[in-house]
Amino acid sequence: MLFVDGTFLKSRYKGQLLAATAKDGNQGLFPLAFAVVDAESEDNWRWFFENLREIVGDARQITFISDRNNGLRSALPRVFPTAYYAYCLHHLKMNLQDKGRNKCNFFLMTVLSNAGRTHTSKGKRYGEMCSNVAESFNAWIKEARFLPITNMVDLIRSQIMALMCNRRLEANSWNTVLYSKMDEELGEELDKGITWRVSMSSDSVFEVHSYPSVTVDILNCTCTCYQWQINGFPCSHAAVTIQASGGDINDYVEDYFYTSSFREAYSQPIHPISIALKVGVSEENFEFVLPPTQDGLWVDQRIGGYLLEERR
Repeated sequence: MLFVDGTFLKSRYKGQLLAATAKDGNQGLFPLAFAVVDAESEDNWRWFFENLREIVGDARQITFISDRNNGLRSALPRVFPTAYYAYCLHHLKMNLQDKGRNKCNFFLMTVLSNAGRTHTSKGKRYGEMCSNVAESFNAWIKEARFLPITNMVDLIRSQIMALMCNRRLEANSWNTVLYSKMDEELGEELDKGITWRVSMSSDSVFEVHSYPSVTVDILNCTCTCYQWQINGFPCSHAAVTIQASGGDINDYVEDYFYTSSFREAYSQPIHPISIALKVGVSEENFEFVLPPTQDGLWVDQRIGGYLLEERR
């Protein structure tokens, strides 16, 4: 699952930064790719996705989450035709509220959040309904966005280098199969179903007498509430079923939530770049690039009796 978004640069030369960010199994953001472009257009998004495809390949199934940027929506299926695209629930709510106002409030608060989880059962969202990860990345690089482009890229690189190192050191102290947060979540899911009765239908299919009753298939890792399929993590119905069947609940959790996967994700360091290795600019190819012009008001100035027009 990847969160994709664009954000404005704050230096005098403007432009935008496109980024693809993931989450690790411990719910931390994992910066995957970023690029600097002149605008958030379809052509630029397509170029970005083509380069992203070189990294992630075509074999794996990916769910992309973003806002409803038209250029992004048009470019994504051309480069990732088999990928799933999911809207950010927050942006969807805002769009509906702008058009429907108070008429949509009940629908937004009670229906949409639950329907959003079940409607995207073909693409896993791991419980993520909004593009908060992309917004967190934009906030994380806020200071860098005010710098000239080369300085900005180098600062982001050093931030990622420190992040990778700190999490690699953190993972070395873990001695559990799953992350501590995931262990806690499993305990919470089991507590939800402490009063539920589980009936066996076959070796792998069970009925959980909750409200309403659901069917759990522990062989295919499915539940008729769809939360297990979407999140990749046993729901409360699945948790009590696995416990009742005598199975090890850790065997039914996707590899992404294992501490071994976390260690592997942060095993490769980002290397420092010395000044001697950084790209230099020769005087022969040197060219001044002026900042983009901005519209303003025409004002009159009189110098030595002559009228001059100046744009401010």
